[in-house]
Amino acid sequence: MAQATNRSFRSAEAQAKHSPTQGAWSRFHLSATTVRFLLNIWLPFVGARIHVEAISPDFRYVRVRMKQRWYNTNYVGTHFGGSLYAMTDPFYMLMVLHNLNADGKHYIVWDKAASIEFKSPGRGTVYAEFRLTEELLNSIKSHADERGKCEPQLKVDVVDRHGRVVATSHKTLYVRNTRVHAATNNNAQHEETKRFDVQTEQSDTQTSIETQCH
Repeated sequence: MAQATNRSFRSAEAQAKHSPTQGAWSRFHLSATTVRFLLNIWLPFVGARIHVEAISPDFRYVRVRMKQRWYNTNYVGTHFGGSLYAMTDPFYMLMVLHNLNADGKHYIVWDKAASIEFKSPGRGTVYAEFRLTEELLNSIKSHADERGKCEPQLKVDVVDRHGRVVATSHKTLYVRNTRVHAATNNNAQHEETKRFDVQTEQSDTQTSIETQCH
């Protein structure tokens, strides 16, 4: 019964390398209330009947629902699979982005890959709840601070009104600390320059030795 689809963004790291900031609304530190309002008037969500019921002030909890109507129902009378995925799509990225950048703007967060597994027919109103713990956020931050980047894997269940799991969405994020990454790149360039200088010196020495030998 179960089937899965996959979506992968291979350009996530390339986008991050060429984007010192993520632009658009991420330039502003919007409140949870404002983000919820904007998402609820966003046409892709409006058309699919996706509604954000709640976003906690600290962006560590989100609850989303999707009602079933004739225009978001598939051929066999259940929820369209693309809509089930859409209701889980942006939230972990938004939540991690807001939490890591609460004290500054030096973390970049992208969706890198995603998959969804359909577990039972989805009918009626369905829900998804997203949660971030302090432990998880600290782990993501420490990895990004130490290594320059982190690719956390997260998942969320879509359930019906009886609590039965309709689908499970898996997400892989790309998180980068731009300060650490910039320092790493500078060090790498410095090391490359040092290697070039050493190679040049060795080449000059070898040439001198060969000249003396001949």
